[in-house]
Amino acid sequence: MKEFIIVITLTIVFYLLHYFYPVLYQNLQFIFFGPLLAYIIYKIFQFIYSYVKSKS
Repeated sequence: MKEFIIVITLTIVFYLLHYFYPVLYQNLQFIFFGPLLAYIIYKIFQFIYSYVKSKS
């Protein structure tokens, strides 16, 4: 459930980026970089979440 919320949050963030900065999306590199960045952010969140879970 937590992972699902993170994915939705990232989707909203990238939608807002697309909406406010369409110039970035004209650059093909950014389109390919976007999903990769989302995956990296997701993995960082996953690491923090598991770290906090193990601490408590």
